[in-house]
Amino acid sequence: MLRPGSADHRAASPQVQRRGDSYWIDRASVDQRWEPCSCDGASPLHCKTSEDLGGSRLRIFAASVLIMYCLASTRCAESQKAPKNTSVMAEHYGKGTPPVSPMTGMDNKPFRIEPFKGHWTLLYYWADWCVPCIEEGIPALTSFVNDAANNRADYRIVAIRFNSVDEAGDWNTFHSKTERLERTLWHGVPPFPVVYDSTTRMTSDWGIHELPTYALIDPQGNLVPGGDLSKLKEMLRKHSR
Repeated sequence: MLRPGSADHRAASPQVQRRGDSYWIDRASVDQRWEPCSCDGASPLHCKTSEDLGGSRLRIFAASVLIMYCLASTRCAESQKAPKNTSVMAEHYGKGTPPVSPMTGMDNKPFRIEPFKGHWTLLYYWADWCVPCIEEGIPALTSFVNDAANNRADYRIVAIRFNSVDEAGDWNTFHSKTERLERTLWHGVPPFPVVYDSTTRMTSDWGIHELPTYALIDPQGNLVPGGDLSKLKEMLRKHSR
């Protein structure tokens, strides 16, 4: 039982006074230190001090940041379980590719991925905010290229930085963030072109909505079903016999 007038009792039943246009609360202080507060209801339990409000705002901000992080992580994590190719790509299996548009290289010069014929081509769509892309995808591609140096003429890899109308990125940001990754996480410049979809056409025309996404094109210039790095390795082994 709470004793009236005790600190415990006043903590459970805080006192509020109105002084002019403002409210003051004595929540649990034995010496009755009154604090200014704001009230949104008739009960003292609805009154909050500036410290309470500040803590609430901080908790709301932290929660919103956590939700945004989880959404971004989920988008990438779930995409690992999703089909490796998009529905747009599936329409072109064995029948060429979706439209191909020029992109921009790290040197800020136009970059084209054609011609496709005569070698295998693996396209890797990525973004700097996609953790699996930068921590696993690009390093795996780098390791493969370094290990498969003897048959470099049989394949080509291009890492395409995802861009969309909604994201509305720019080349300068792409360049600075990619250089930072090269200096840190990637421990050097990848041994294949890393380019930026400056027009957003390679992202939209190929139906890219989740990352990472692969596209594998055979030496005849046709998209291969389920194409990814594993499929490229399999095809190279098969055709090298």
